[in-house]
Amino acid sequence: MSRLNIIRQHAIHVAMLGLVIGLASSAFAIPPEQVLHVDGPIEIAGDPCCFSFNETISLTEAAKPVPVVVTFEESGESDGAVAYLVGLIVNNRACKFFGSGFIPGIIETDTFQPRTFQWIVFPDDGLRKGRNTLTLCGGSAFFPATVTFRSFTLGARLSN
Repeated sequence: MSRLNIIRQHAIHVAMLGLVIGLASSAFAIPPEQVLHVDGPIEIAGDPCCFSFNETISLTEAAKPVPVVVTFEESGESDGAVAYLVGLIVNNRACKFFGSGFIPGIIETDTFQPRTFQWIVFPDDGLRKGRNTLTLCGGSAFFPATVTFRSFTLGARLSN
């Protein structure tokens, strides 16, 4: 085999490897409508739990809906006197908690700790074929209260 053929074969292999890596990384990308990032203070105020925070993402399910993995990350710099609970409204249904969503108030802790919550939303929770919306919701446990989030990210990924 000539030197030119060997170089050509290596070039083809490198190009194919680059293509595979490019396709693999794009397979893990989250479509823009499935992620929301708020950077800058946002104040959430309302009655005791539970009410909409009016922060929504959407996703599109196939003919047979599959579970969705939802991640909510907050910077840990939330500012509220009392503990807050965070959950989801799926397609305009009632606010529901899919696992931990507890954010302690400033009275309970004097340190800032980032928090990440990961929830799984199943088709039985209200997911349907086509466009679905997931809206943050929650509130304080017993009385009207306010919490200020410095930044947070809400994202959803369809399970395979």
